[in-house]
Amino acid sequence: MRTEKGFLHVGGDTDGTTLPGDIGMDRGIAKKAANFVGRRSLLRPASLDASRMQLVGLIPVDRKTRLPVGAHVVAPPGPP
Repeated sequence: MRTEKGFLHVGGDTDGTTLPGDIGMDRGIAKKAANFVGRRSLLRPASLDASRMQLVGLIPVDRKTRLPVGAHVVAPPGPP
């Protein structure tokens, strides 16, 4: 709930690869200005890569099931 309210723990919730849009903070980015602080970081190839990691919300199919706090989603080994 803390992240949704905008109370971020830099280093815990974010790192050097986190973009404002990843955490819902892109409303402060200049949309019309040709140049602004951070523009170069937003346009670098790693930032535009569709396969980059992103923070997502999870909702169990069974609404009665509760996901443990701090749980990790892990893909099984082998090809996807």
